[in-house]
This record gives sequence, structure tokens and C-alpha cells, in this order.
Amino acid sequence: MVEISRRTLLSRTVLVAAAAAGTGLGVTRTVHHRVALPPTPPPQRLTALLSTQVRLLTGYQRAVTALPDQAARLDPLRGDVAAHGDALRGLLENYPGWRLNPTLPPAGASSAPAVVATVAGLTGASKAAAAAFSAACLTWPVTEQHASQIVPMLGSISACLDTHGQVLS
Repeated sequence: MVEISRRTLLSRTVLVAAAAAGTGLGVTRTVHHRVALPPTPPPQRLTALLSTQVRLLTGYQRAVTALPDQAARLDPLRGDVAAHGDALRGLLENYPGWRLNPTLPPAGASSAPAVVATVAGLTGASKAAAAAFSAACLTWPVTEQHASQIVPMLGSISACLDTHGQVLS
């Protein structure tokens, strides 16, 4: 039989007891896992309005190219529409998931018809966009988290686009 000193026996006993205690604490301790949630997507109406704005801006750019004699009249209006797009993208930044939203169509792809590159086509498109923005402004839910920022912006864009329709007609 192997002789073991009391010191060795005591140290091994303490080591086994410490390991058992550590294991016991690891088993009985509750582990809280954090699950990553996807960021909230933006409201569908806001992304649809951005698509409307992109189509209108494309129409203005085509009209400026196709009608160089009207460029001096159309350029400031096109600048306003571009600023509207920047403002809408700024509002969409309130929703961290807007860049990850798979339902948002690319800038060039849209199911709606393209704006005709004539002054009459721009007039109709501006009035239709103004009506869409106005309807969204008037029916936006007040309880929505960012309504205090979105509703005034939509109203302002609607008024500007309505003015564009009047200027062009």
C-alpha cells in the first residue's frame, strides 16, 4: 500500500472539495442569455412615400435632360424634390432597420409607372405625389413613436409639391 502524508491527503481533499463547490455553483447559477432582436422596420407608408419621391425626382431629371429650354424653370423644382428625398431619408434614420428592410425596392425599380418627361407629366406627377403626401400626413397615427417629426415633414412636402403643380400648370 502506498503511504500518503497527512499534508498530501489534506491538500487533495481541499482541492476536490473546491472543484466540487465550483461545479456546484456553475450548475445552480442561472445564466441569462441575451438574444439579439432585429431592428424595427420603418412604416411601410414612409418607404412608399420615399419611392414616390424617387420616381418624381427621376422624372424631373429626365425632363431637364429632354427639355433644355425649360431647364431654368425646372432646376429649382428638381432641387426641392431632391431635398425632400434627403429629408425623408433623415426621417427613416429614426428606424434602424430601414436599410435592412427587404421589402424596400431599389431606387430604380418600382411597380408604379415612370413619370413622363414633359411639363404636363411633371404637373400630374407632382399633384399626385402631393395628394399621397397629404393623405399620409392626415392619416398618420398620432401614437406612432416619431409622429411629431413625421407629420409636419409630410405636410410641408405636400404643400411644396402642390405648389410645384401650380407653378408648372
